Amino acid sequence: MDSLLSNLIRLESYKTGRGGSNSLSVLVADDEMRILHLLIMTLKSLGHEVVGTADNGHDAVLLAGKHHPDLVILDLEMPKMDGFEAAERILEESSVPIIISTGKSDCASLERAQNIDIQAYLVKPFSKAQLNSSISVALSQHQKLLAAKVKIAALTNEIELVKVVDLAVSLLMEKFRIDRMDALEKLETAARVRNNTLAEVAKAMVSTLSPTGAAGEEEKTSELQT
Repeated sequence: MDSLLSNLIRLESYKTGRGGSNSLSVLVADDEMRILHLLIMTLKSLGHEVVGTADNGHDAVLLAGKHHPDLVILDLEMPKMDGFEAAERILEESSVPIIISTGKSDCASLERAQNIDIQAYLVKPFSKAQLNSSISVALSQHQKLLAAKVKIAALTNEIELVKVVDLAVSLLMEKFRIDRMDALEKLETAARVRNNTLAEVAKAMVSTLSPTGAAGEEEKTSELQT
């Protein structure tokens, strides 16, 4: 999925509350079974859904690509791939808030976490309240990061793409009486189904749905109704 559209959809999910802290899909990775079990139970008690668990960084990366969770919690010291490397791999594929869980609190680890866009750093042992607080911080920081990325895109060579996507989304919202996030998702689905770029599909939607567009092109948007 186009990175700009991915950022827009996730940012919109925070604004509408769908990606808020009420209920999140969470991926958890820790090689200590006691800690892993504690995290699962605590997350469930906070109202979240654990969609995947791993005891090493390599499997965590694979599960992140499979489940596309709202939040990832990674232990720092794991076999096959440590938490920082796993976080880097996950962030190469998608933008997702990540919490690093560890018994370390040294400056070098904290600095490395900041360099990888880690949203929160949870030091073991931690309480339910501390975990909940880390989740809130991670979501807030990630929302700010996404907003900055979208703003940067609008100020650089992607400004025209941002404009056409925004116009296409507005037209889809009006036509189908849906909210902005649903319109973004319909646009992404159309791009994937047609195997076209986001820019191509957005321009086609604008041409079809705008008042000045061709009146006889209703069938071009029929696939968006599903």
